[in-house]
Amino acid sequence: MGMTLAEKIIARHTGDEVTPGQLVLTDVDLIYAHDLSGPLAITQLEALGFAGFKYPERVAFFLDHASPVSTRAAANEHRRIREFAGTHALAFFDVGNGISPQVVVEQLIKPGQIVVGGAGH
Repeated sequence: MGMTLAEKIIARHTGDEVTPGQLVLTDVDLIYAHDLSGPLAITQLEALGFAGFKYPERVAFFLDHASPVSTRAAANEHRRIREFAGTHALAFFDVGNGISPQVVVEQLIKPGQIVVGGAGH
């Protein structure tokens, strides 16, 4: 039996055949986070002594879940994401610029790419 579409995409990225259940390491074409998952990711990166992204063009942040903000804490998280994205020259989609899973498929990726995201509707 041949490989599934997902297996073919992963195999193309790894340069090797893959089988169901196999663990693989591969580069990804896009990593994205939104205003609920983004602060958690930033906290973990900072705790690890993160210095910067090797491919900042492959990272995007969205403010689309807690928007408009209803609390001071949420506003502070939005500010933190804005500052982090600006500091690292990352793609940033502010409140009102669309929801992450839709913008990702319409504007940021192409068929056959591998995406890791915080809102995979």
